[in-house]
Amino acid sequence: MHTEDEEEDLEFEALLEKFSEAAANGFEGFYMDSEDLFDIIAYFIDEFYMESAEQGFEAAFKLYPDNPVFLLLHSKFLMAQGLFPEAEKELKSIEKRYPDVPEVYVEKVIMSQITHQKVDAVQLLNKAISLKYELPEAHALLALEHLQKSDLDQAFSHILTAVSQDKYTLTNLEMLIFSSFNSFKSKDLITLLTRLSDEYPMQEEMWRLLGMTYFCLGKNQEALNAFLFQYSLNPDNLHVLFNLADCYYRMEDFENALKQYQEFKKSDLYPVDILIGRCHYRMKQYDKALQDFVHADPTDPLYIFKFEEIIKVCRAIDNLPMARSILRDLWKKEQETPVIMALAPRLLSLLHPIKDQQEIFDIFERLFYLDQSEYDFFRLLLQLTYYYATPEAVDLSILLVEHFQDSVINDTFVQYSLGVLYLEKGWHDKGTFHLEKAFSAMNQDEFEDFFYMCGDPSLLPSVRELAERYSLHFPGNIDDVIDLFEEADELSEDYFFEFPND
Repeated sequence: MHTEDEEEDLEFEALLEKFSEAAANGFEGFYMDSEDLFDIIAYFIDEFYMESAEQGFEAAFKLYPDNPVFLLLHSKFLMAQGLFPEAEKELKSIEKRYPDVPEVYVEKVIMSQITHQKVDAVQLLNKAISLKYELPEAHALLALEHLQKSDLDQAFSHILTAVSQDKYTLTNLEMLIFSSFNSFKSKDLITLLTRLSDEYPMQEEMWRLLGMTYFCLGKNQEALNAFLFQYSLNPDNLHVLFNLADCYYRMEDFENALKQYQEFKKSDLYPVDILIGRCHYRMKQYDKALQDFVHADPTDPLYIFKFEEIIKVCRAIDNLPMARSILRDLWKKEQETPVIMALAPRLLSLLHPIKDQQEIFDIFERLFYLDQSEYDFFRLLLQLTYYYATPEAVDLSILLVEHFQDSVINDTFVQYSLGVLYLEKGWHDKGTFHLEKAFSAMNQDEFEDFFYMCGDPSLLPSVRELAERYSLHFPGNIDDVIDLFEEADELSEDYFFEFPND
């Protein structure tokens, strides 16, 4: 006997199988109800199966050429791929052809939020509701617009309406709130969610949303209380254990954090070896921490940090030679090599003082002959200057580039690297000469990729100064690229442990 949800899952799997068979046969003689076909395409988009979604639209436009629902879904498909100008053009076309379709105005608001365009969202959403009152997404979005203006009564009213129209509103509300989190006053947000928790005290999703909000605001005890109540409503939801563990960790209750992470690990939802190791480390159980990090599951979401964590433990026990030995052993394992390779400059800066030039040369010699692109190699080489952050690192990087320049196929990488490094040394004439040679060989698409992949946040301002001083033609937008690096730095602060260099 299946539950209602299990029955729905089985029915959907049957629809997917029917669609797959039809796609394999070129949709010859294919027919499917419009709602079922819509659900399948929406599923493909959510899972980012874009080729399958393309096939779904091919079938939909043949079966239902005048159905605006599929045109709207196609605009979402374009947005999901970052094709915003195309999506905006499509929305305008749909609005012109079907002005009485309310979902058009909802999608225009969503588009404006993604692209940060200014629109009168309240007017658009009210128009959508006037055309079709039973539109839960419009009510939810309108609630958040009122929340931004601190009109809590209107926000509360629209959420109640949305929930009455769609039981999944509280689940969807989490995504909507956190996509615009910084636009709300924290006091207003907490007040609204507290009122909602009083209205829906037995809704598990409500307490998760309240807990996540408290957690993001740094109110760890309040977050813990919300997650504990959520867990009391549904002890079978093991995801809550992870959130509880995070709260305990933030509160520096590492013993309880460890217990919750270990319980969560039993669920096999995904591995948490690195987090367990961090608890052991904070409890000064260094032997256990080292074992956790060395034997971490490669599918752990934080796996890439295991190498730095190993170094951190070895620093704590004053045994960096052990860290070097462990990393050399890991390097020999095929599955570890790409990760260590990607982190090589950072790991080198943590393990070796800059004076160990021969050791650094030997490692880059090995990196050069691994199966990777020259592009990636020079990106790693330039990162040395960032992680060591010393004048000697710039000199060493120049020596490395000059050492490998006769062995590469694409001279653009060499010219770019030398140009940037010479600029960092203050040799503007030499730097300009080499950068002009590199840029003259690049097309516009390559340019921003080059800055993003090979560039370095500490070097980019110098290159921008060069552009202004020497009037070089830069087809890309350097400010945008620098912004990307700054965003990456902000994100990394949450995950990376910083160590002083020896």
